[in-house]
Amino acid sequence: MAGAPSGRPDQDAGRADRRPEPRSAVNSTAASWKAADAGEGAPARCSVSAMRRLIAAASRRPEVRYLVFGGVNTAFSYGLYTVALLVLHAWRVPGDYAIAITFSWIVSNVTSFVLQRRFVFHGTGHPFREFVKFSSVTFGSFIANLALSAAAVEFLGLDGAVEKLVSQLVITVILVVVTYVLHRTFSFRSATAEPTGMVGVERDPDDEDVPPAG
Repeated sequence: MAGAPSGRPDQDAGRADRRPEPRSAVNSTAASWKAADAGEGAPARCSVSAMRRLIAAASRRPEVRYLVFGGVNTAFSYGLYTVALLVLHAWRVPGDYAIAITFSWIVSNVTSFVLQRRFVFHGTGHPFREFVKFSSVTFGSFIANLALSAAAVEFLGLDGAVEKLVSQLVITVILVVVTYVLHRTFSFRSATAEPTGMVGVERDPDDEDVPPAG
């Protein structure tokens, strides 16, 4: 029967619209997404890498390592002093601060030597000789600690338990700075080491002296 329009052209056009995109177009779109993701993640990866380099550079400096490992041992020593002082002060033992200082020094001297020789200064000399030199420095610090603590009690009147704890904390901070310099320049200084600044500069093995021409 003539005259009835056919719907096939419209259906064919709809099917053409619903045809899948060519594979090359899909791959191009996926690649653009990956590139965008990579671009967004690049700053984060750069920040992590920069932080790692900063930490690695800081860990090469002996003063930074001293702050970490020396700080751990100082906290341990001060904890021993605090416990001993509070117990002795509660028992009203005369010279409680002096006994507490002596106790904490005897116990923490060995742990301090091990930590600083191994992790801070990387001592390469004979362990016993380095321990003798190390102990001579810490013994001088111990005597100075006793003298300063006695002055705080006798002349400044800081004879309460809390006052003794605070004064000992201040004295400890002062002595930590002094002993660092002495340990670096005396206790763990190798006899064959060249004098350097705070950080030694490694020499490139390929950087040899070139003999003069002629």
